Amino acid sequence: MVPASQDEKVQTLVQLGLTYRQAKVYLAVANLGKARVRTISKFSEVPRQHIYQVMSKLQGLGLVHRVITAPITFKAIPLREGLFFLMSNRVHEVADLQVKTRKLLQDLMEKNNAETTQQEETPQFVLVPGKKATKRQVMQSIENAKTTIDVVCTWHRYLEAVYTYVAVHKKAMERGVRIRQVTELPKDKESVAHARKIEQIFKKYPSNKVRYFPTSITTVVALSDQKEMFVASSPTKKIDGSPGLWSNNTCLIEMAQNYFDIMWRTALREIPEEH
Repeated sequence: MVPASQDEKVQTLVQLGLTYRQAKVYLAVANLGKARVRTISKFSEVPRQHIYQVMSKLQGLGLVHRVITAPITFKAIPLREGLFFLMSNRVHEVADLQVKTRKLLQDLMEKNNAETTQQEETPQFVLVPGKKATKRQVMQSIENAKTTIDVVCTWHRYLEAVYTYVAVHKKAMERGVRIRQVTELPKDKESVAHARKIEQIFKKYPSNKVRYFPTSITTVVALSDQKEMFVASSPTKKIDGSPGLWSNNTCLIEMAQNYFDIMWRTALREIPEEH
């Protein structure tokens, strides 16, 4: 085994809890056996004006002892004993830190549970600023859904949402979530082709239902489990370009759910053949 270099020894002592200067001074005294301040400064390459302060710290740690002579000299405990002593201290510090960390995590969990309970009990209105925040909010609502997701949206918004969230949509349906979406009736052959492609993507998921509204849609709204909702401020902008309002207010959700139910009942179940 290749002997450790001086720098490696210093770094090891630093990792065991000493400062860089303390490590250099302790190694110098340990190698010298017993030495005066001037000699320690020379061999450790630590300025003499810092030596007394460093030696005071090392004495407090029990790594060096002051020898009663004139002039003053210092003696270090053997490096092997010093390493064992520092390692033992580090082990105890880590064990104590683990206990404190577990307590802190427990306190945080209890606090989060209390906050979650309070949030569930208190109706909320949250303005989602758009950009990535909107995408995150939609993604979170899909991931948290347990029973139903109901959506009314424009055709372009529908296409973007399907291709953006296809994977998370599939996972939701695999865990039993029913997804119903109302979108605008495709107006051209390219749009119809997209609709047919989407039908094939979700063909094996009977819980995914899509209906087509014959006229323009002016409101984009999504409901999850009839417990929370998101309404976009602009139906024409892309998902990440549209701020919106998220809420779990029961009155607002009831109005949004009634709107969806009306749209769902009046929408076409299939795209007419002439399209």
